[in-house]
Amino acid sequence: MTCDPSTPELLPSKSKRIVLRVAELPFAVQGAGLIATLRTLGGFRPFVQPEKGYAEDDWLFRFQEGTEQGKDLPNLPLHHFQTEGIDCTFSRRGEGYAFSMSGGEGSSDPCGWVFSPSGKKALAWGEADRTRLRFSLWMAFGTAALSRGVAALHASAVCVQGKAVLVLGESGTGKSTHTRLWREYIPGAELLNDDSPFLEASEEGVRVWGSPWSGKTPCYRDLAFPVAGIVRLVQAPHNRIRRLSTLEAVGALLPSFPPSFAYDRAAKDRVLTLISHTLMRVPVFRLECRADEEAARVCYGEIFGNGLR
Repeated sequence: MTCDPSTPELLPSKSKRIVLRVAELPFAVQGAGLIATLRTLGGFRPFVQPEKGYAEDDWLFRFQEGTEQGKDLPNLPLHHFQTEGIDCTFSRRGEGYAFSMSGGEGSSDPCGWVFSPSGKKALAWGEADRTRLRFSLWMAFGTAALSRGVAALHASAVCVQGKAVLVLGESGTGKSTHTRLWREYIPGAELLNDDSPFLEASEEGVRVWGSPWSGKTPCYRDLAFPVAGIVRLVQAPHNRIRRLSTLEAVGALLPSFPPSFAYDRAAKDRVLTLISHTLMRVPVFRLECRADEEAARVCYGEIFGNGLR
């Protein structure tokens, strides 16, 4: 595990296939071109698994080089959006999903993937540069993981006392700043992930995992923690926290899941089920705050009840 990518560990150099595991869900990346690009990306090494430890049936899916398959199948674009100057389209294709990208700094040539109807194989087509491959893998893994009740959450996750707190908010509202303040002023607080942790709710409780996708603050930790609380952050000239009602909590959580899933009925239903199960077990708060020490202590004190205010 690492939160310091100054000398990122590289993936195995001679592998023709690499098995990764995120949120206890193993998947494989296969193909010389994909692996060559993947090796240049920081963050994946802590999630590499020994290939001999898994049979193919154990994998969530396989991400492999291919061609643009399924052109004869009906294609239903669901969501068009941009990220880092890249034009993206998330679609339904037959019984599966498809994703395409074009533009960006590295290349204007389109690329993407198509899931097989079984959902066990994602065929990657076109050439993806480093930025596009990282995002493409995030979309593919997120799509496959959702079928297992696990979803990415746009959040900064901090852990303390063996539990995690998820800080939500629109981009630029200070999520990373707030979790940094926890690490500065709350004894034992550590960052788990700064952009895209993965959430699961089960009968055992609600857990959050680190991931290879951590935004501008690289923090790649193959760890899981039970969730103690979720906080929707709002900038304000004061520090004030209150617990949200169930209806308010749904409104606070829903925008932090991948937006593309809102455009597909099956995916949206899975997200809403995950939210429902989460709210049965975890309190959700609204934190109106400044970017200062008191904000971290107010939030910590409310969730953990230790009076650090």
